[in-house]
Amino acid sequence: MYEELNRHIQDCELFVVIGTSGNVIGVNTMAQFATRSILNNYEPSVAINDAYFSKVLYKKAIEAVDEIAKEIKVFLN
Repeated sequence: MYEELNRHIQDCELFVVIGTSGNVIGVNTMAQFATRSILNNYEPSVAINDAYFSKVLYKKAIEAVDEIAKEIKVFLN
């Protein structure tokens, strides 16, 4: 499945990550392929360089969901 993921991520326009340590899958690299990327984690992770993301939200997902939805809506319009 990683091969398929890597194939799709190369054409990614919007990449949204919610709740990951970044230790298992390299989200830094994936964010660099996307035109726009959003990271939502409860707190920073040493495995994730948030400079690669267009928007970074450090809060509970339930608190960030409206802002994430707004960012997606703006991107799609």
